[in-house]
Amino acid sequence: MIRLPWRVQNLADKIISAGHYYANRMRGRRLSGSRILFCVPFYGYTGGAFAVLSAANLLSESCEVSFLTKASNVMNRYVSPKVRMVSEVTGPYDFCVIESGVDPAIVSQVKRGGACIILTMHGAPSTADGAKNYGYSDKQIANALQAVDSIQYVSDVQLPFFEGIGSIHRRKIPNYVLPVQKARRGRAVGLVCDTTLPHKNADGGIAAAELSSADRIEIWGRYHNRRSTGRICWNGFSSDKARIYDSFDVLVHLSRLENQPLVILEAISAGIPCVLAPLSAYDGFRGLEGIYFAQDHDPAAVARAIDQALDCPQAVREGLIRFWDANYSPHAVLAQWISYLTEVRQRKEQGAHAAALSS
Repeated sequence: MIRLPWRVQNLADKIISAGHYYANRMRGRRLSGSRILFCVPFYGYTGGAFAVLSAANLLSESCEVSFLTKASNVMNRYVSPKVRMVSEVTGPYDFCVIESGVDPAIVSQVKRGGACIILTMHGAPSTADGAKNYGYSDKQIANALQAVDSIQYVSDVQLPFFEGIGSIHRRKIPNYVLPVQKARRGRAVGLVCDTTLPHKNADGGIAAAELSSADRIEIWGRYHNRRSTGRICWNGFSSDKARIYDSFDVLVHLSRLENQPLVILEAISAGIPCVLAPLSAYDGFRGLEGIYFAQDHDPAAVARAIDQALDCPQAVREGLIRFWDANYSPHAVLAQWISYLTEVRQRKEQGAHAAALSS
């Protein structure tokens, strides 16, 4: 695959994003359901950004959803046609879903208009050595917490975040992913991540895969100064999920710091077995056939797990798809979001009623 120079690719991305933005602005506005504004300050190709935008797309099936953005936002191309892109707060809104880092003035504005403020959290707590997988400062998080009515988080790994912040209402709602259709089966291993991030441990995954019986090692995601050699193929970034997951048969993900990576959910939706490092973030997958755990510092053990995964029967792969459907599919997660929004609004109304009675 020919890679364009960064400046050319960046310009192309901005042109495509602007096209989606202006086409969206010309569409009519939906006038039914709860009115929800999504504000995501960190624009870029990250799992967290995709997850928040995916929630907006999901809720647009039954609510009137707006996404605060600008023409150059690279995420515009992934916004559902049912989501209205806006460049400024127009309101009024029933809910405003924010990430830490949103301009406090925007939050104050929608809150004055009566919106319930929901902080959506997708990062994991920092590790003892200071590593973190979220892009916001402690001050930005503190500012957001002062304004929120509730917190939506995606994994029990995040629970240490809540120690010491008081009794803010919260609900765990996992990320969801759309189903990925896999058309062929072979004996290839795949890694899907930003390989430039040390905590993703891409080199560890590649080294272990080379010890396995895999025919090919397909690597997807951002990389720097790498060349395809022998069994190893560096593919770069792609948004074509079918192309990515059809290129391999076992996902290897030996990241040392994760919360709820979408890549694993996408692989499961395609019926692809996974070899993972034994992180607490993956506790919900323990005991699930087709999910294999191996210590990331033991490449021989990882290679053995890869070989087991390559040979797992079709029935196991079909079981992974059923597990995705029950837990991480759009219909499963949408039901949780609707229930959650109803609870948040009721709590706010009850609080306002109690305050009126006491005044």
